[in-house]
Amino acid sequence: GLEFIYEKSLYPELEYVFKHVLTQEVAYNSLLLKRRKQIHEKIGKAIEELYPDKLEEFCEALAHHYSAAEDWEKAFHYLRLSGQKAALNFSLWEALGYYKQALSVLDNLPPTEHDRRSSVEVRLLMDFPMFGLGFPGDSVEILQEGERLSRELGDERSLANFQTILSCCFSAKGRSSEGLRCAEAALKQAEDMQDIDMMVASSFEVCVNAVVGGQFRRVGEVAPPAVAVLEKAHRESDFFGRPFNTYSALLGVHGSALGFQGHFREAEDLCRRAVVFARGIEHPYSIAMAEAYYGGVFAAKGDGGCAREHFHEALKHCEATQCVHVMGSTCSGLGFACIFVGDMEAARRHLERAVKIHTEAGIPSMLPTAYVGLTMVHLFSGDLKNAQRSAEEALGLSQRNGERGAECLSRLMLGAVLGAADSSQGAVAEEHILRAIKIAEEIAAAPYCTLGHMFLGQHYAGSGQKEKALQHLTEAVAMSEEMGMDFWLTMAQSSLDSLSK
Repeated sequence: GLEFIYEKSLYPELEYVFKHVLTQEVAYNSLLLKRRKQIHEKIGKAIEELYPDKLEEFCEALAHHYSAAEDWEKAFHYLRLSGQKAALNFSLWEALGYYKQALSVLDNLPPTEHDRRSSVEVRLLMDFPMFGLGFPGDSVEILQEGERLSRELGDERSLANFQTILSCCFSAKGRSSEGLRCAEAALKQAEDMQDIDMMVASSFEVCVNAVVGGQFRRVGEVAPPAVAVLEKAHRESDFFGRPFNTYSALLGVHGSALGFQGHFREAEDLCRRAVVFARGIEHPYSIAMAEAYYGGVFAAKGDGGCAREHFHEALKHCEATQCVHVMGSTCSGLGFACIFVGDMEAARRHLERAVKIHTEAGIPSMLPTAYVGLTMVHLFSGDLKNAQRSAEEALGLSQRNGERGAECLSRLMLGAVLGAADSSQGAVAEEHILRAIKIAEEIAAAPYCTLGHMFLGQHYAGSGQKEKALQHLTEAVAMSEEMGMDFWLTMAQSSLDSLSK
């Protein structure tokens, strides 16, 4: 009668709402705490009795009411379900919030073995949203506590799982050497246990960290046996506890490593298989990753048209699933693709977006690559001051992160910029390019060697050292022609032709 509440709907059932939120707050806070808890408990039980076959639809409300009622066991149950439901809908921050609430609820229960195992279970479930969000905030501490609990419980499988997830986390945080150690330890443990599931999952993380660290040959040692195991067991569609399909991811990361080594035909074949399989199971995360790997192979080759096509597909699925972990590197890839097709303005936009995504999400891994791309944009646009700034930023980040491939590219670009900007910096420019070539040879990155010879040849041509310039430009032309790197072949051939005039 006082119109504090009014009817919201009559169908499918009568529902009332408060007219104003402040009225609701006053009414709620006027209740004694004990009475509030009793009402919340009654509401929870009423929902369970009225909708026994639809509890998933009401799990968020049930989590709220049982938490307020301090029925911690039921609160934990429904918070965990709410987290899983949110994760399946790719509401990643929401899922992470529910899982964290579930862990907080466990703190109110006696520290039994059952509750410690429940804590381990929830921390493993957090891998899905953590991965997509780039392992935000206190992710490392949450995972390390799960690792500790697994050791305490003697749960070898969970321990290996946490080591695998931590390796992915460390990789995202620019700590690839730590990530590789964790992944290798998990892989060894899985092999000792003869646990195929853990062997496959940890194999992928070994490969990812190896690629980031420039250990491309290691990927060739690890990925093929894991793929063969899956194919022999007919378990290609399994996820092995990861947020993505492991089979397509292994194919993609192996293709990526081969691309960095200049084996483009084999790389494209593997990435094509990865995309076809991921699309066949219609899993958005898996499609995003597979398309990004495929685009990366074309970017390493300098094929901007094909790279742009695959990176656009990857970005579409990243945005649909809030997967910032892959989104940043995908935007970087799009930036490189636009450079190769001559669209510098679009390249700048994508690369600046990549920097923003990596920075705001706290994902330093692969950030140096975005700065390398910006260096290219500035260099090709004649803005040498900003080109040098971007190249120096890329070099510093790549060295801190232990990203040897990115360090190689950073030195190549810095050498090219310094040589073009200031003739007095010729010796420094030459040193950067020579060190880059040495790194490229050590990590077997043939495309980077090609760029090294081209930039060195251009540097020698600019400083009047014609014989040296001829030698390196001829080498760059031959290498780029052999690998089908048409963009760089055109550039190297143009420099060689100019030298011959």
